[in-house]
Amino acid sequence: MLFADRIILANYSISAFNAAVTASFVFMIFQLATLAIAGIAEVFVGQNNGAKRFEQIGVFVWQMIWFSLLSCFIFAPVAYFFGHWFIVEEYHREGLAYFYTLMYFGPVFPLMMALASFYIGRGKTHLVLSITLLMNLINVTLDLILVFGIEGIVPQLGAKGAAIATVTSQAIASGILFVCFIWRNNRQRFATNNWRPRWQPMSQCIRIGVPSSLGHIFDAGAWAILFNMMARTSEEHTVVLAIGQSMLLL
Repeated sequence: MLFADRIILANYSISAFNAAVTASFVFMIFQLATLAIAGIAEVFVGQNNGAKRFEQIGVFVWQMIWFSLLSCFIFAPVAYFFGHWFIVEEYHREGLAYFYTLMYFGPVFPLMMALASFYIGRGKTHLVLSITLLMNLINVTLDLILVFGIEGIVPQLGAKGAAIATVTSQAIASGILFVCFIWRNNRQRFATNNWRPRWQPMSQCIRIGVPSSLGHIFDAGAWAILFNMMARTSEEHTVVLAIGQSMLLL
């Protein structure tokens, strides 16, 4: 989705493209860190599925759902208090709007990962694949509408429109997965209605997920620093690095 955002923004405005790429890596520090932890639910889903402890599967998935929702206390304060520091002044107009939108709705990203783990951990990947394809189709469609606008109907939103498209498609996908997760058959077999927070299974997931999370933080952080250095050098330096990195990302 981030690659699609970049391609469409590059055709809208090089400045918006550079701003979005620069801002996206600051966002990815927090996005990938929470994704790494939320995705650890796959391990416990797989273990309990293999051991035929089906009633424990819903418990672990719910803990990562709670973790994802609680991550709003990371995403929102960081955006509110430090957004202007993270995004270089040259890209404040487009970059801040893009960054704020992604950060304020940041919890939907680990939320989808947590819900997807219910299926991936049991080897049931067809639904997740189908929803991922649908999510990307929605994202591209909304990108074209919101970035470029429709005269007299939808204003041109540029980078902010790309961010809105991304979080909207992610939220729709998470909603579909959640409905399937709490479906009657899953409630009966996997106790997916066992929604109460439990510290022990949550701490297990967090403890195992933290090393991978730290690795992602350092990786995305290094890219964010590099892009900020290029942004302070010139627009040409930034766009050349952004094109190459976008291909690498894909």
